[in-house]
Amino acid sequence: MPCVPHRRYTRFILSTIALTLLLIGVTNLVVNPWRVLPTFLSSKSLEPWRDFPRHTRTGKAGVVLTHPDTQLAMFGSSRVAIAMRSNDPAWQGLPALNVGVPCGNIIENTTVAHYSLDRLPETDWLILNLDYGTFMSDGDSRALADFYESPFSPSPPLERNLRYLVGTSTLIGSIDTLKRAAEGETSQFSPRGDWLTWHIDEPRQLLAQHLRDRKKGRDQQYGNHPEALREARKACFVALLDRCLSQGIRVTLTCIPMQALTQAWLGEDPAPGPVWETERRYFASVVDAMRLKYPDQQLDWWDFSLFHPLTTEPFPPVGKHLGGTDHWIDHSHPNSLLGAIMAARIAGTQGPEHAGPPFGWHVDGSNIDAFLADLVRTEAEYRQQMPQEIEWARKVTQTSTRP
Repeated sequence: MPCVPHRRYTRFILSTIALTLLLIGVTNLVVNPWRVLPTFLSSKSLEPWRDFPRHTRTGKAGVVLTHPDTQLAMFGSSRVAIAMRSNDPAWQGLPALNVGVPCGNIIENTTVAHYSLDRLPETDWLILNLDYGTFMSDGDSRALADFYESPFSPSPPLERNLRYLVGTSTLIGSIDTLKRAAEGETSQFSPRGDWLTWHIDEPRQLLAQHLRDRKKGRDQQYGNHPEALREARKACFVALLDRCLSQGIRVTLTCIPMQALTQAWLGEDPAPGPVWETERRYFASVVDAMRLKYPDQQLDWWDFSLFHPLTTEPFPPVGKHLGGTDHWIDHSHPNSLLGAIMAARIAGTQGPEHAGPPFGWHVDGSNIDAFLADLVRTEAEYRQQMPQEIEWARKVTQTSTRP
């Protein structure tokens, strides 16, 4: 008999825990803050307020899971997430998704693409952005965010789904979603994955820090060094192209630019060659090889990382203006206007008017030498026409203090 109160207390505690987990689970299923548990319980009315600023990989997987009608899918780093838009007029109404992930390199981006293609049976056009330097780097973007906690990871799905169902972080995401809905607060990411709210107050200051950091890897940027390319990265890139083209999926490769100072030669002597020659020659060779292997499929490479009036637009002095320029949010991220110009060029549609010649080179093995020669020529013109920018950048790289 003395054990009865203890048993009642234990049952009470266990019942309380079970009821609490049930309430958390139902709440998370109804709110479904990251869209990774789509069920009949998920509230359609909360769709505009679901967001994932702290769980970008999980949230991007949720975007994929909830849009099986997708025909155009875009992959890459934050340059894709910020500059490109799933509803751009250039896509002419195609159901599109923006699956770009911040800091994503080629290994992560191809993994995300395979996951997405497995779940998007209607996809017939894939756009993959290639960031210069990532094929010659050992950095792993997957460890920088929530990749290993997301559906993109090969971790056991049962354990992962239990975490989404009754996990504390999911509950916090549900509460945040309900708060945004109650206050009418804008989400940072659209339901189709576009990053809508990225903002930098002092883009020139951030550019200065980038230029100081860039000194470490400058030797790789000039000249052709195919031995520096990482075999694992080449393999995952080619494997994705093989999959897409063998399945009849159109592939467009892009190189979304950074602001021109980030790739300009800052030495006193002429530049030792075209910037990022190694990767550019490699991309051209892959395009040629894949076209030969799949002659009936469409594979294109558009390089926008140029010296052009759109990329040479200077940032205002530090402290003089809070925000970016007409076409830039910061040195690393074009805004959606420049994104629309690139989208129209890719799609062959009429885009926004802009200064200078048509923006972007359509590159393959037949014109890679002409393209690289044009890069050398236009870089020299940029250094000659904007000496104050070059001089500022030189001074920045010679100091560790705030400019």
